[in-house]
Amino acid sequence: EKMPNPIRQLAKGRMCYAVPVIVFIDDVSGNVSKQWNKHHVVYASNANLPREMIEKEFSVKFVSSSPHASPIELAKAVCDSIK
Repeated sequence: EKMPNPIRQLAKGRMCYAVPVIVFIDDVSGNVSKQWNKHHVVYASNANLPREMIEKEFSVKFVSSSPHASPIELAKAVCDSIK
């Protein structure tokens, strides 16, 4: 039923690649003054890159940010977006 993978039908004979993604969620301060203005930020990196490339700033991509959504809500939204 699941063989072949439905993505192969979409590819119509072209190569299909599975790319692992590292998703990182952090709580940061968006302070303009001395007040703590906590919000959550989601970043992603291509896990196929060598370790020394993953650690470089240019390989980390901003995905999302919210002062209101919890990390679990952000993770669900990222997963839904990737699907």
